[in-house]
Amino acid sequence: MKKILIILAVTSLIGCTTPKASHTTFKREYKENRFTKQFQEADSMFNQKYLLK
Repeated sequence: MKKILIILAVTSLIGCTTPKASHTTFKREYKENRFTKQFQEADSMFNQKYLLK
């Protein structure tokens, strides 16, 4: 009798599992830093002022 109860409990637990959803990952585009352009302008002005490069 105990074996039948164990088998029924196991089968009910197996039957109650949720279907697994597949996970897809999307590669994100590189987001440009908002200070990149300002830094490049300031860097070039600094190089011109101090005659670097």
